[in-house]
Amino acid sequence: MTLTLSYKYTISGFLNFISNNKISAYSGLFFLLLGYGIKLFGTAFSIDTEAIISITSTQYEAWHSLGRTGLVLFKYLIGTEWYNNQLSSFLMVSSLYISYLLIIYLLNNSEEKNNSLLFFCIPFLSSPILAEMLGFLLTGMEIAIAISLIIISLMLLNNYFVNGEKKFILFAIFFTFVSFSIYLAMTTILVTSVAFLFLLRIEQEKVINRKHWRFLIYHIFLFVASYAFYVVFNKLSQFILNTSTHTYISEQFRWDKDNIDVILYNIWSHAIEMYSGHGIFYTYILSGILSYFILFNLFRLLKNKISIYTFSVAFFLGLSPLMMSFILGNKATERTEMTYPLVFGFLMWYLYKAHFHIHWFKKILSILIIIVGFSQGYIVNRIFYTEAITYQQDVELVYNVKHRVDELGYGEKPNYPVAFIGSHATQCNNSCFSNTQLALTGRSLFEITFGNEHGTFVKNHFFSAQGVNYILPSNEQIQLATKLAETMPKWPSKGSVDLIEGIIIVNF
Repeated sequence: MTLTLSYKYTISGFLNFISNNKISAYSGLFFLLLGYGIKLFGTAFSIDTEAIISITSTQYEAWHSLGRTGLVLFKYLIGTEWYNNQLSSFLMVSSLYISYLLIIYLLNNSEEKNNSLLFFCIPFLSSPILAEMLGFLLTGMEIAIAISLIIISLMLLNNYFVNGEKKFILFAIFFTFVSFSIYLAMTTILVTSVAFLFLLRIEQEKVINRKHWRFLIYHIFLFVASYAFYVVFNKLSQFILNTSTHTYISEQFRWDKDNIDVILYNIWSHAIEMYSGHGIFYTYILSGILSYFILFNLFRLLKNKISIYTFSVAFFLGLSPLMMSFILGNKATERTEMTYPLVFGFLMWYLYKAHFHIHWFKKILSILIIIVGFSQGYIVNRIFYTEAITYQQDVELVYNVKHRVDELGYGEKPNYPVAFIGSHATQCNNSCFSNTQLALTGRSLFEITFGNEHGTFVKNHFFSAQGVNYILPSNEQIQLATKLAETMPKWPSKGSVDLIEGIIIVNF
C-alpha cells in the first residue's frame, strides 16, 4: 500500500479515474444525497446568514477583521457576492462532491480500478461535523472549494517530485495560500493529509531514507511558505482597509490567557467527549477503529516491521482530530474539527488495504462501513430537517410579531426602534433534534443570543431578510428596553409588544 511518487496527476487522468471508478463515484453521490438531499434546493438557513442577506457590506467588513479577506475577494471573483440561498445550497453540495472526487483521486495514485476507496468515501461524506461546517451556507461552497485547493496543492507537489518542474511548487503554494485566506482552519486539513501521505510513504520501511525526508521537508515548506504569504496578505489587507483583528479571534486562543492546568483539563475533557462518541457529531466506531489502528502499528513496531518514525506518524494521526483544540488551548467548536471525518475516512481505507487478504476482517469492516454510512447519513439529514422545520417556525414568528407591531398603529415601518428582549425556542416535532443535541445549524434564530444587544442584532436582520424592516436601536436603547421589559408580560401574552419611552419592545 506504499504511495509512489511516479504517478503524475493530470486533468485527463482525473477524468479517466472517474470513468474507471464509477462505483466509488456513484456511491459517494448516494451517501452525499442521503444526508444533503434535503439541503440541495432548500430555503432554510442558520445563524449569520441573515446578516449577509440584510447587511452584505457590513458582513464583508467583519470578515476582513476575521482574517478572511480572501473569502470576500473569492466571492467577488466568482460572482456570488450577492447571497442567494438556493444557489448557495446547490453550489455547496456540488463543491463538496468535487472535493470528495479529488481526494479519492489523490489517494488512488496509479491504480486503474480501486473500489476500496468506498471505505474513505462513506465516513467522510456522511460526517455530521462536515455538515455542521458546510451548513453555514454563506461560506459552505467556499469551504468545500478550499478543501479542493488543498488536495490540488498536494497533487501539484507530487508532480514536482515526478518531473522536477518548479512551477508545480509555485502553483501549490498559491493554491494553499488561497485556501488559508478563505478559511484558516484549512491548515489542519493540510497537516492531517500530509501526515497520512507520509505514513503511506514510509510504512513499509524500517529506515527513513533521504527521499522520505525530502518528501516531508518539501511539504513543511509548502505549509510555512503558504502561511507566511497568508499572514503578510492579511496584515496588508487590514492596513489598507483600516481594520484590525477582531477580539473574536484573539479570545479563542487561550494559551496566553488561562492557566496550563485549566487548558489541559479542557483539552482532556473534550478528548473524552470525542473519543467516547458522545453526542451526534462523534461516533464510538471511530474510537474503536482508532484504537485498533494504534495497536496494530504498535504490534508491528514491537515486531520490528516498522520504524519508530512510522509509529509516531500513526500516533499523531490518532490525535489529529483534536488538533484544533490543541491549537486553541480549549474545546474547539464542532464545525472546525474537520480533521475528524478526514481521519475517519483515512483509517477505514488504510485498515481495509492493510488487511486486504484477511477476508473475515474485510467483512467486519464492510459491515461497519454500511452502519457508519447510514447512521451518520440519517443524522446529517435529521440536522437539516430540524433546520427546515425550525426555519419555517421562525418565519411564521416573524409575521406574528409583525402583526402585533402593526396593531400598535404606527404603520408597517414605524419611526421607532424595535428592541427584542430575551429569546424564544421553537416547538419542533419528535423527528427533530433537541437544542441540547445541536451545535448551531438547526437552532432557532430567535433562540441564539449572547445578550440582548446581540439578540436584537440577529433578530432585526432576520426580519429584514423576510422583507420586514425595523429601525435598529442603539446599545443604550437596548439597555433601557431590558430594564423596562422586566415589568412586561412574556410573548405571546397581551402587552408583550408595546411602545414604551420611544422604543417598541418585543419581550420574549
